[in-house]
Amino acid sequence: MHFGADYNPLAVQRFIKLMKSEKIDLVITNISKDIRTAGMAARILGITHVNRLGLASDLKNSFRQRWEYQYWVDQVLVPSLSLSTTFQRRPELKGKVRNFQNVVKQVAEKPSNNKIPQLAVVAKLSRRKQVHLVLEALNWMQELPWHLHIGGIGPEEHSLRDLAVHLGLEERVTFWGFVEPYSFLENKDIGILYSTDEEMPNAVLEYMASGCAVVASDLPSIREVLRHNHNGLLVNDRDISNLEANLRRVITEQDLRHRLGTVAIQHVKESHNLENVFQKIEAYFKSLSMENAPQYQLNPA
Repeated sequence: MHFGADYNPLAVQRFIKLMKSEKIDLVITNISKDIRTAGMAARILGITHVNRLGLASDLKNSFRQRWEYQYWVDQVLVPSLSLSTTFQRRPELKGKVRNFQNVVKQVAEKPSNNKIPQLAVVAKLSRRKQVHLVLEALNWMQELPWHLHIGGIGPEEHSLRDLAVHLGLEERVTFWGFVEPYSFLENKDIGILYSTDEEMPNAVLEYMASGCAVVASDLPSIREVLRHNHNGLLVNDRDISNLEANLRRVITEQDLRHRLGTVAIQHVKESHNLENVFQKIEAYFKSLSMENAPQYQLNPA
């Protein structure tokens, strides 16, 4: 469906017609355009409206967004406790925020054990992900055995390719473009996420589920799943020398890689199991729809 402009009356009317014909119990939106079309239709019909937010920066402190979230959005889903705490401080979201952890789709039996450590980055290649600093840190370790695989596309892709050539790493860095994470991470030893801003990144969970030893930025949301030297290594996202030191450790210490990968696998099995988390979300959605049944369901005629 083409939404058109914000508050597009034609799109709102199409959503109203769809929701009535399908007897919709619950509407879930993601981006602002969804709220201003499907969300508006849900409010008109009295259907419970749940919005998902993935980053603190997703919600601007503007009058329009404060108004929309106060009057049009009934509940907000977030993927981390740190984000839940941040949003609960906002008056228009107080009492509306629920946290459900992200999940993994499959889990490796054991970590890989390559003779030459295979490093992986899975990310949208934006400046925020700081992949250019990963390349610079690895440039200081050219005497060590390693190969870096970069899976993803984005605005920084061409400049990263140029940087790899400039540093003389073109034979040791492979750009794969868009990838399916789980198949891409098969037989990889180390997963890297050196980002400046994250809220429960899927990449970290995918690394862990694949048995990779994870090296990731020491951010509040990442600390919810990674403990330094236990199931991963946390690094200062503003200190490239700290990144270099921890990468050097995990590249040179095979026992460390294996231990971190083994514990990571066990963690995601216990805490990010798809079936368990989805059952909790389903029960939550059912409770919301039962609390606020739309009028057309109370009177089917």
